[in-house]
Amino acid sequence: MHLSEKAYFLKNIPLFSSLTVPEVESLGTLCHERKFMKEQFIFHEGDNAEHLFIIKRGIIKILKHSEGGKNLTIRLVSKGGLIGEVSMFDKKPYPASAQAIEDSIVYELSRQDHLNFAEKHPAVSLSIIGTLVRRLREAYTIMQGLATEHIGKRVAMTLLTLAETAGQKEGGNIRLTLRLSRQDLAEMAGCTKESVSRVMAHLKREGIIRPESGKILILAPDRLKAALDLVI
Repeated sequence: MHLSEKAYFLKNIPLFSSLTVPEVESLGTLCHERKFMKEQFIFHEGDNAEHLFIIKRGIIKILKHSEGGKNLTIRLVSKGGLIGEVSMFDKKPYPASAQAIEDSIVYELSRQDHLNFAEKHPAVSLSIIGTLVRRLREAYTIMQGLATEHIGKRVAMTLLTLAETAGQKEGGNIRLTLRLSRQDLAEMAGCTKESVSRVMAHLKREGIIRPESGKILILAPDRLKAALDLVI
């Protein structure tokens, strides 16, 4: 049976892969496509949680705002990922903000439509709960890293995470497809721009990374992993 474009996309997301063709087509009719420009916010921390979002194209960063005006990027979400899922179950406001870091397209599903659909398809809810558990474990890892890991290791780990989320393989190297400023990397690593600059300069001298046209080429990612405990 031929799938619509929207249903085909949803069917290829692990979360919805077990749905039948009629079920995924039904879900598709509930999802509304929205476009967001680079740096535009999908929602802000504290907003009423009215929607679940599924990333069709682009990359979204989830960030927390501190009282001192600094931001901490919790994670990046790319094609097929969900944002806003935390608040679908507890009726509380969004606990963090979501911002497009490149032009992006998302499918928007209202909270009520999600709950109605999940009631008929409990496996979907169980999969989302599994995602939330993984998010919680990731949050604990981030908190531990901010408290115990030296800055060099945090920056290197951030680059490895970016390689998985927004990396394009080129032989044995990986090119980060995003144009990231030192401030962007600082927010992801939980440190200052000056610290990021020192670590990046060290990695460049060691031949582990190479900046090119505003982007970053990771030379042999295994060397970056091996350098986790060696960088400043």
